Amino acid sequence: MQLTGTILILASCLLITYQDFKARLIHLACFLILGTGIILFILPSFLFLYPLYILNLVFCLLLISILKLYIRIRRGRNENLINKYLGSGDVLMLAMLCFFFTPSTYILFVLVSCMTGIIYFLLARSAVAKQVQIPLAGIMTSLLILILGHSLLFSYDVSTIEIFNHFV
Repeated sequence: MQLTGTILILASCLLITYQDFKARLIHLACFLILGTGIILFILPSFLFLYPLYILNLVFCLLLISILKLYIRIRRGRNENLINKYLGSGDVLMLAMLCFFFTPSTYILFVLVSCMTGIIYFLLARSAVAKQVQIPLAGIMTSLLILILGHSLLFSYDVSTIEIFNHFV
């Protein structure tokens, strides 16, 4: 079941990466495939890991709330966060990946994704004079493809252990 989940996750990640980098639009079917893959992947360990997934959701909500508060203070008015500053695909990816990692790995994944997004922005802005949008969902799925590839190569379960122990 985990192999089927892994295949679905990898296939949907490839589609999401392509669509986000090419058009900044991601079809909902990609997220449905990704969600199905994540469910199949985590199903064997869900019963003893669900408190950790809830903790990840709380972190995700806290992160989005802090961003909303920052924008409200910075702009002096209440502005729409989603689809103006953060794409709906980015929010869906953040929420879906809550159910894939342990809390410390999830936080590290979000930080690395955001730092990669900043590097992408700086490189793209220096190459192109116009305003650059960051394909955060595409960056997250690219990193997820690398992590899943690494876990398949070295035979460990990404969803139940601390991933950064394998990279250090």
